[in-house]
Amino acid sequence: MKMLNVFKKIWNFSKEEQVYIKKSIIAGFLHAVFNALEFGAIYYMLVNIFSKTLDYKAIFVCLGILVISLVGKIMTQKSSQMAQTHAGYFMAAHKRIEIGEKIKRVTMGFFPSFSLGRLTT
Repeated sequence: MKMLNVFKKIWNFSKEEQVYIKKSIIAGFLHAVFNALEFGAIYYMLVNIFSKTLDYKAIFVCLGILVISLVGKIMTQKSSQMAQTHAGYFMAAHKRIEIGEKIKRVTMGFFPSFSLGRLTT
């Protein structure tokens, strides 16, 4: 339950970057599907081994499933990581800009011990 609360907070914080978070979630789901294909290949191979019908066709089908799984995992992992990186970076950037705009409007008498240059850096 705590994890869902954290996710809701991140979702609400992200505002403009929700598109990239959605892309990351979809890519993560597809990554899991491609990962599960490996179990299908193992199952297919074991069925052929135990039924003693193992031939080159079964081996190539299994190899094809594994290659599709590998390529799919590589593509979805990269896509997910790029979307997460973009969303995280720009969420922080938007919040920094928002905070900076608020600080610019505060009178400098509010910060008597800091100079304007030191405050804005």
